[in-house]
Amino acid sequence: MTLRCDVAVVGGGLTGLLAADRLIRAGVDVVLIDTDRAPAAASTRSLGLVAMGWIDSPARLTAGLGEPVARALHEWSARAVGSLRDVALDLGVTWRSTGSLRLALDAVDRDAWHASAGLLTRWGLGGAVRILQDAELRGLAPGSGRLGGVFLQDDAVIDVSGLLTALADRFAAHGGRRLTATVTVEAGSGAPVLVSSDGSRLTAELVVAAAGVSAATLHPFFSSCVYPVRLQALRTVPGVPGDALRVPVLARHRFEAGWSTPDGAVEFVGCRWADQPEMGAGERDDEALSARVSTEQDSWLCTHFGIDVGLVQRWSGIAAYTCDGLPLVGPLPGAPRVLAAVGWSGWGLSLAPRAVDEICAGILGQPTADGHVTPRELTARRLV
Repeated sequence: MTLRCDVAVVGGGLTGLLAADRLIRAGVDVVLIDTDRAPAAASTRSLGLVAMGWIDSPARLTAGLGEPVARALHEWSARAVGSLRDVALDLGVTWRSTGSLRLALDAVDRDAWHASAGLLTRWGLGGAVRILQDAELRGLAPGSGRLGGVFLQDDAVIDVSGLLTALADRFAAHGGRRLTATVTVEAGSGAPVLVSSDGSRLTAELVVAAAGVSAATLHPFFSSCVYPVRLQALRTVPGVPGDALRVPVLARHRFEAGWSTPDGAVEFVGCRWADQPEMGAGERDDEALSARVSTEQDSWLCTHFGIDVGLVQRWSGIAAYTCDGLPLVGPLPGAPRVLAAVGWSGWGLSLAPRAVDEICAGILGQPTADGHVTPRELTARRLV
């Protein structure tokens, strides 16, 4: 049987649900397609940290790409955070405006974040950005081995499970169709045709590729530039003493991140560098755990946060990374009816909502609300 629709959104995680919800509420005939095999959407295993920015600090991005580009990228992420906040408020999903601590563990990172604080203040991003003194730093994140930190006011924590459920429910309430299948885009110059593993076919005017690591099998373009990385996380018992991590903490170019939940437990993700030499790259099993990463996580929490308590759970998730560390947003080269929204490197909450805003505005023939467009550094065409 051959189906037809205006837009096929491939990927049932945060990005796909945001796009499908936005389009169907605008009257577009949407089919949402989710894979029928692991790994699960990375957003379903997220800690819920919403932190403006990129893997590199503003100062490092400025040094590598120049200030105009670094500023444009950070403004893009700030709009993503604001967009997600608006969605949460609209759906009644819990949004905690916590701010975040960007922790420096060596002198180079400390100097970069001190310079970054000045850049963010000049750009008007991050809210009240301030360099933390030793006493305040110890109060927010007890422990040792830290040389400094910067606080960003506008970051937050969101109830990811509640968000995904609310988006799915609203999509269904508007008559949205969902399919569970593994699909590929059939090559051709006309309307894209998606072919499932059982031979079923879906013809769409446009395809939004929000499939995470599964994008590599969705269209040949992604096979050389999108790859899986396993990220591992843990949750401690509630009631961690010392009021540790009263705000979310990110360290070492976002290799490590954690926060103290309302019940006093600590959730933490990081230390994938312990899995040498691949550091989790190429892993597709989202049920497997690395003993080496577990050991380093326990040590990291004890050393840097003074936390040495029992655990409730360890888990892993598979994130989609790109070859240059930046996401792919917009039409594919040679396939302009296939629109990419993939490659968040584990930080889709902080990046994907803006991509959805811009892609959906283009589909609907509308300018974005603020008139800004996708920086060239994020377009799929940059890799040609």
